[in-house]
Amino acid sequence: MANGKSYELTDTHVDKDARERLKASACARFTTVLGPASDGFHENHGHVDLAERRSGYRLCQWAVRDAAEVIPLPRERACRSAAARTLTMHARFLNGTCDKEAA
Repeated sequence: MANGKSYELTDTHVDKDARERLKASACARFTTVLGPASDGFHENHGHVDLAERRSGYRLCQWAVRDAAEVIPLPRERACRSAAARTLTMHARFLNGTCDKEAA
């Protein structure tokens, strides 16, 4: 930013009006703007490009959310299934990296 600060574009703790202005500026400058709610690949970052499309079509999909609107991702499972452990051990054996501690 002009004041020397930097922000995460999807950080809900940054002023929502500032993020709305940033989105508007990006959508005016770039032909493709993807962010949260555009698809599952851009939930925590933005994507911009200058791809040319027929009839001057522009794509601006970015939900500027409040902290209360953010749905946390589920926690990782503490342990894997027996089948997943078996496959991992088999792969380690084939790669020659299997040892008693890893198994």
